[in-house]
Amino acid sequence: QPLYDEVLQFLESKHNLELAFKPALHLANQETINKFTLMEGGQDKGACGMIVSFQGVVTAVEESDVLLSRPPRCSDSGILVIYGYPHLKTGSIIAYECMRAYLRFSVHLPLAPIVEEGLCRLVALLWLEGAEAEMRTSRSAREAENLTSASGYFSYELLSDTSMVSGVGLHAAVAAYEYYGALEHVVSYVRNTGWLPVVIPEAAGL
Repeated sequence: QPLYDEVLQFLESKHNLELAFKPALHLANQETINKFTLMEGGQDKGACGMIVSFQGVVTAVEESDVLLSRPPRCSDSGILVIYGYPHLKTGSIIAYECMRAYLRFSVHLPLAPIVEEGLCRLVALLWLEGAEAEMRTSRSAREAENLTSASGYFSYELLSDTSMVSGVGLHAAVAAYEYYGALEHVVSYVRNTGWLPVVIPEAAGL
């Protein structure tokens, strides 16, 4: 699972955010993710990933069309990620879900969906930007150009969302990140208050 380890290293080394434990990562098809979304009480049938608790649902996982990277333990929480996407897209989904796992297990205040979604999407965006910068130095000029185009497209998908929860949440998280200059400071604020900081445009230099 080199990509998963790469994302975890990204969170730990670049943003000082270390998960209390490493959730099992499983690749699944869209039907399986939809099934577990409904089981967890969600309604988004187009989700690309999710956090699940395997307590009591291991049999359901085994009976589904899931590609298991390792056998789940009943007490584990794990990450389901849809398979078949390009490297950068898959990495951004894993980054998103890793941040969700971090918030769920490290922040003990209830978070509004706009806060959780905003932070998770911010981490996905930051991972895309970091992966693009790294690949520019390690790939041929042609490969780097193609990867830059792909990264730009996936970033645009995130930033162009205008929905109240996902879109507004992301832009609020980006403003807070640009103001504080470090993701860990934004997360610390959220951990203490349960909300994203309200950044006045003039104060952020926007």
